Parts: sequence; C-alpha cells; structure tokens
Amino acid sequence: LEESARKILSYPDISWDEICAFRNKRPSDKMPNYATKSEEPEAQEFLALSGALPELAYIVSGYRKSDSFVKDMWSETRYFFGKTVAEITEELSDMYPIYERYFELVFAAERVYSQKKKLEHGMDFPDQEQVALMLLSHPEVSSYYRDLFSEIYIDEYQDNSGVQDAIVQCFANDNVFFVGDVKQSIYRFRHAKPQMFLDRCDLYRGGAEGTLFTLNNNFRSNPGILSVVNKVFGSIMSEEYADIEYDSSHALNPGLPEEDYAQTSGADVTLILARDTEEASDTDEDAQSDMDQVLDVKEAKVVQKEALIIVKKIEELKKLSGFSYEQCVVLTTSNLNAMAAAEVLMKCGIPAQGPNLGNILTHQDIRIMLDLARLTDNIYQDIPLAGVMKSKIRQAKFTDEDLLTIYLFSSKGSLHDLSFSEKVIRYAKEADTALSKKLSEFLSFINDLRTLAMQMTVTKWLEHVYAVTDYPSFVLSQSDGDARYYALMTLVSWATRFDMGRRSGLRAFVGYIDELDRDKNKNTEIDLSEPLENVVRCMTIHKSKGLEFPYVFICGIQSSQRSYDSSMILSEKGDLASKRFYEKEGVVYEPHDYFVLAKEEKRESEAEKIRLLYVALTRAEKKVFVISLVKRTVDSMITSGASVMAASQIGTGKFPPELMIKLNTHLLRFLGGVSRIPGYPLSTAIRSTEPVYFGDLDFTCDSRSSESTEVAIASDDLPNLGILQVPKPHPVAEEYAVARSKNVDVTLTEKQKEKLGLLGKDVNEWAPLELLPAKTTVSEMKRMLSEEPDEDDDENINFHAVNMRVKESDQKWKDKGYTASQMGTLVHSAWQYIDFTGMLRKGETPDWKKVLELLLSHGMISKEQVDLLLPFTGNMQTFFESEIAKKMAEAETRSENGPYREIPFALAWPNEKDEFSLVQGMIDCWFIDSDGQAVLIDYKTDRISGSREEKEAELKNRYQVQLDMYAQAITAATGKTVKEKIIWLIRDGIAVNL
Repeated sequence: LEESARKILSYPDISWDEICAFRNKRPSDKMPNYATKSEEPEAQEFLALSGALPELAYIVSGYRKSDSFVKDMWSETRYFFGKTVAEITEELSDMYPIYERYFELVFAAERVYSQKKKLEHGMDFPDQEQVALMLLSHPEVSSYYRDLFSEIYIDEYQDNSGVQDAIVQCFANDNVFFVGDVKQSIYRFRHAKPQMFLDRCDLYRGGAEGTLFTLNNNFRSNPGILSVVNKVFGSIMSEEYADIEYDSSHALNPGLPEEDYAQTSGADVTLILARDTEEASDTDEDAQSDMDQVLDVKEAKVVQKEALIIVKKIEELKKLSGFSYEQCVVLTTSNLNAMAAAEVLMKCGIPAQGPNLGNILTHQDIRIMLDLARLTDNIYQDIPLAGVMKSKIRQAKFTDEDLLTIYLFSSKGSLHDLSFSEKVIRYAKEADTALSKKLSEFLSFINDLRTLAMQMTVTKWLEHVYAVTDYPSFVLSQSDGDARYYALMTLVSWATRFDMGRRSGLRAFVGYIDELDRDKNKNTEIDLSEPLENVVRCMTIHKSKGLEFPYVFICGIQSSQRSYDSSMILSEKGDLASKRFYEKEGVVYEPHDYFVLAKEEKRESEAEKIRLLYVALTRAEKKVFVISLVKRTVDSMITSGASVMAASQIGTGKFPPELMIKLNTHLLRFLGGVSRIPGYPLSTAIRSTEPVYFGDLDFTCDSRSSESTEVAIASDDLPNLGILQVPKPHPVAEEYAVARSKNVDVTLTEKQKEKLGLLGKDVNEWAPLELLPAKTTVSEMKRMLSEEPDEDDDENINFHAVNMRVKESDQKWKDKGYTASQMGTLVHSAWQYIDFTGMLRKGETPDWKKVLELLLSHGMISKEQVDLLLPFTGNMQTFFESEIAKKMAEAETRSENGPYREIPFALAWPNEKDEFSLVQGMIDCWFIDSDGQAVLIDYKTDRISGSREEKEAELKNRYQVQLDMYAQAITAATGKTVKEKIIWLIRDGIAVNL
C-alpha cells in the first residue's frame, strides 16, 4: 500500500501508461464492494489501494474527507485513464479529417460573410481591429503614430482584448499609462483577457519594464461594506481558481475620513433568505422544447417574489430624510430578471424602470410606421392596409364600421373573392358616399408618399411622414407620450443607419428592421424609451459597471448561470478540441483533449462570475441588500447548504478549488464568504426553518445604532418578509388608457363612451367597465328604508338618516358667493379631475398650483375656483401620498381594473308588492385590487370634530347605508365582491373603512 501510494504521489515521474495500468486493475465497471471479500487478487489489490485515496486526497487538498470521494473520483476517471498514450494518439489522428472539414466550413462562411459586407459597404468592429493591426504592421504607419502621440492613456485595461493590446503596442514607445481593476474584468464574451492585465502587473512589479502603482483606497462605499467585501473575496478569490489572489494588494481601504461617510441606521450589508414553499409547476410542451426558456421563466418568477421583499425595504428606506427612488438600484444577472423586478415594483406603487425586452414589431407606433412603409411600397397588402386605416394617423382614422362597409360593398358574386386591398380601391372608385371621398383622399396620400419614396432617403421620407401626419404631436398628447415619442425618434435613427449602407428603398428598410428584431438575442435590451427621473433603476450587473448608488439590492442569484456548451472548443491560445463522434454507432463523447479544454473554459467562466459578484457588491455607497429565495430539503437544510457549512469549517486561507466547484452560484459564494465571519448565526439560517433575525435591521431613523453589525441576517418564510402580492399582468388596451388619460368619464358623451367600449352590451364581457341596473329583494328595500330592523330578515342592516349639514365658517367662500355645500361640491369635483394616479405612475412631484392651472386651461374650473382650491393643496398632497392613492395607481397598470370614476348607477328597488322604485346614484371611485376583489372609495368634505374613533363612528352612522348601496350595485353589475368600502375624509386626510 505504501509503495503504491508513493508511486501515485511521485507525479510527474509516474508515466501515463502506469496510471492506466493501475486503473485497469479495477475488476469491472462496477465499484468493488468493501464489505465483500473478493478472492480475485486484482480486486484485493485495488481495494487496498483505493481505500487510502480519501486520506491521500485530504492530505493534498484539505477537503472531502469522506468515502464519497472515491465514487466522485472514479465517475470522471472511469474512461479518462482507460486509454494509453498510443490509443489517445490514434484517436486524435482519427479526428483530423473532421477538423479539416470544420475549418473549410469556417473559411467558406467567412468568404460569404465578407461578400455580403462588401455589398453593404459594411465593416464590423473585428474588421476595424484587423485592418488597424494590418496597417500598423507597416513601419511607416506605426512610426507616424509613434511620433504623433507623446503619451497614451488606456482606461479599463482589464477589459482589453489581445488584438487591442497588440494595436497599442505597434505605436507605443514606453509611454503608455494603463489604468484598471482586474477584479472587475467581466467582459469575457467580448474577448477581454484579465490574464494580460495580471502579466503586465507581474512584469512591472519588479520595476524593470515599468512602474506599478497599487490604489487600494475606496471613496465610494461605507467602511462596513468594504469590510464585508474584503472578507468574502479573501476567501473565494484565489489565483488557483479565479486567476487573482485577493490579498492586501487587492483589499479595499476606506479613503474618506470617518465623519464623511453616511451615518444611517441599520447594517451596511443585509442578507435576506426567504423560504420559497411553492412547488415547481409543470411547463407546457412548447416550453419544454426549449429548456433555456423554461429556466429563464422560472428565474424570472423567483425574482418577482424577491422583488416583493425589495418593495418592503424601499418602503422602510422612504422614512429616511432626503431619500429618493433614484438612490436605489436592483441588480440581477439577466435583462429578463431586471425587467421582471421592475414590473413588480411598479405594480406595488414604486416607480421603476427596467430594460425593454419587447419585440420591436409589437411597439404600436413603430408597427404603424412600418405598416405605412409596407403600404407605400405595395398597397396590395391587406393586414398593413387595415392597420394603417385604423391608426390615429390624421389622414386615416377609419372605424371598424367603415372597414366593414368597404368590405361588404364588394362581397357579392365574383367580387367576394377580391382581397381587402382590392375592395378598398374599388369602393373608392365606385361608391359615392362621404366615406368613399375620405378613402380617395387616403389613397391619394399613399400615392404621394410613394412618389416621394423614389426621390428621398428613408430617413427623409420618415421625417416627411412625421411632418404631414403630425403623428409625433399626437403621441406626445397621450399619457405615455414621452416614451412613445422617443420610440419614433429611435426609428429615425435606425433609418439613418440603414441609409449609410448600400441598400435603399422602403421594402429593404422594412426587411432591415425585421432582421434587427429576428436576430436580436432574447435577452437583448432594446432602447425604445429614454431614462426616467426619480425611479428605481433595475439592470444587470454588467450594465451597472462604473455606476454607483446609495442603496443596492442584489437578487436572482440563487441559480447557477448557464454556460454555453459547444461541440467544438477553440480557445484564444489556439487550442482546438472537439467531441468525438461515432456516426454508425450514434455515440458522442468527450475525448481527453476536449475534457481538458472544457474544464479550463468552465474554470475561467466561474472565475468571471466571482468577479461579477465583486462588481455587484462594490456599486453601493451606503447599503447593500442581498436577497434570495431558497428551497429547503427534508432536513430543513437549504439547497447546497452543506457546501456552505463545509466552507465555514475551513479555518484560514482561500477555499480550495474542490470546494469552489460546489459553491457554484453567487448566493453560495457569498454565503461561503460570510460564513467565516465570526459571531453570525448563518449556520442556523441555513439549517433551520425557524426564523432568524440577527443584527441591526432597523432602517427607519437617521442615526446608526451603537450595536450595529457589519452584516444583518433575516431568514424567514416569504409571507413574513414580503407581504405584498404580485398581480398577474394583463395587457392594457390602448383605448382604455387613452380614455382614462383624457378623463373620459367627464369629457365624453355617452355615445362616445360606447364607441370606446366603456359601456358595452355584453355584461359578461364588459362587466368591469359598466354598472347596469340590478334587481334586489323586497327585504333589502325594507332594510334600507326602515330605521328599525326587520325581525324576519336573516341579515339586519341598520338605517340612519344621512346628515348632510356642513358648518359655514369660512368667510372667504361667503365673500365669493359660495355656500359651504357648494364649496364641498367644488372640492369634491377637484378630486375627480386631478390625475393623482397618473402622477404617481410617472413618479412626478406635483406642483399643485400648476395642476389647478392645468384644470383651468381645460375649462374644468374657473380662475376664481383656482383661488378657492389653493388652500386645499395640503390636503391634495396628503391624498397623493396615501396608500389608497398608490393602490389606485397600481390598479391602473392592470387592464380592466380601473379605477373607474364618477360612475352612475340605477338600481330597481321594490317598495310595494309588484312595484319598484328606481334608485339612482353616483359612485365616486372604485377599482379592482390585485386579489380580484373590488375597493369602493367615497370622498367626503364633512367637518367632524372629536377623536379619530369618534369621527369613524360618526361617518359610519352617516354613510354606512349609502356605501352599502354602492357596494350592492357594484356586486350586482360585475359579480365582484366589494372587500373595502372606504370614505376618504378630505379635510382630515384619513381613510375610514366601513
């Protein structure tokens, strides 16, 4: 045994074939059983030697002191040490023809691609690099630039590629100043080479080739954040596994005096682990066909839940003086997750902006313009024609009835088979109606555009379309006008880029946009909206590089990021390997060279992920919140928690590579690093389902606790950490959004409302948008009209007379000729006119005087009434900041959820046998909450003295019956249960739920 052990440990003196010989002593493909005494000599020798392997592995690595090491080891070495050098050489020789075909294909693709670029007069970025390198290889060119520049400065050197470095060296003359942080090298997919940075550091460290300045002072983050960063990466970032040895030369030191750092309450770093008890849902067959898509959706759903916790933390941070939403950022590992987080925040009343991952062609305004381009190029396209005709372009605006009339005009006999575009042309020529005249003008407009398209570039043509249609002005008048206008201008920039190429014409331009949409990666952000102010930014960690925020929330880090698995590996060093294919047998496996390259590729990928975590944690100025949903096993341990526990037991130094392989997510790496900080109950949070709250978790004051810790830990079930619910998203119909933005319930006639679909005839289809008369029982009418309850009724509702008296005490109103009742009506009307929810969704800080002046400009109130309403601006601000206003704004983001304002209703109430009285009323506001139940709001300007409890009691006496009737009407018409009947007392700024 000792002799065999010495032979194994004598590497590299031991030969490959000797290792293979030892491996071949294994009796069979099945692991020998230690409990069975085999009589075969080979089995006995193998068992004797393999029994020592766990101890040998522990001596070498300090990790994996268990018998399971044997099985793990043999799972990889089973075939790896099964072939001799001669057999491996023969295998590589067999692959040579495949490599030849591979490079033939590469060169052929390059030729075709080059020809296509020549036709387009195009040059991509790698072309520019290669041309620059080729030119600089000529002495006269390199000499010219060498003399031209006296000093060369390169920033973010850690992100440079080998080609870029070679370009600089062609004209450098010992005059280059490199600046960078290798720990922030996260652009490997752009061929960034951090090793190039490290090699230059080693070269300059001696002082012979250059001078090395190490800058460790950090002027951004609080000392507590820096301390945690140093401790975490002092454990997980090693030269052996991550290419970088995180030591004193890399550790971050506070660069500011202590008094200059923000002194806020709560720990600088907070770890929140929320138990996710939801069972994995089945995916449909279409989704299962794309496993990446399935995983993306699952990750996004997890981030949605984590975003609920972020909402709660932001609500806590809002209590700090000087807080604003723009101080917060949510960092995720993908654009899809960032978009999911932004959606949840917005639905919970937190203004947020995330990446736009939508399909280019689904944007309503871009789609209209592209359809107009298609139509101008060829009018015989039915769908684009119908789309443009129904659009809000000034020359179009045809209704559904118009299109139906045109279609039916040519639907008899042989004309029935005509295409829609042919029917349009025929109707314009043969019909003699106002519609046919309008249609002729529309077709003439299209013909004019076609003539101009032959004379103009696409950019000029598009600008002309904007001018003659005035469409940009129209979109600016809408509630989301700024974003839509930005998208139209983006289309112009795409047209300008298109015109720079060789292709021309509207058809080619539409094809160009189709290519942009088709070829973009599913996680590629499309910049169709300009950055908003005072919103929570949601972005990827990559995009946050170089930015800083006071409060950083990191989520979506519990999943292992997927790496690209290719059948062929070609490294930047020139190493090439391929999987081995046996076509006849239908077998594919990884030969030795592929195995080695794949291992190195994975290690480099994992090393970059460690650097990515470093970038995320160092974006914060004041606080970092690390938030993750975790699954727990049957023994209450979080998934992969055993690896974190193993990390906590390692005393000092870096974690060995064997352990880092197991810590394969951002969460596990962070937990592993934190686990070594003494005094933290992290092991309890990992092992137990019992809630754990440790450290300073209070963020509600402006001073730091004297007992504040570096890391605060909260571990509990999700409902206790984030109590809000994420409503299911519904597409918002454009008509409803436009109608609400124009205060449709006030400004439009009943006929116009019906056109917009606000008063439909199908109760089941349009129930949330209308209140139709409903019948009720005789007993209900008795309860409403009688002061005493009916003893025969199962449910008793006490009725009290409604006291509408208001004290007339304000002399100013009297001087203007207003009674208190009239003043109450005016204030009540102002609450209906002011777009509280729109301002909340946009994250605006209202100037109430300007808001009232806007109502004046629309003729909703008079100049005199503006002066009367100015004293109520404080009451307006109180309502604007209230929870009920935020819920209304949240409902407005969901399709057909309201809020519905000034809704009239009529109820047929029985008062005598076989006779009914029609009871009419007006509901101030109601909306559908995220749980599908209705919330009713009634505004009151009553003056009520006494304590809050006394005011609530008086309101109940006055208005309980009235609100019960409103609720009954909503339920009868929509089927929705009214869960809350709220009176908003305007003067007091309080909400009373009856």
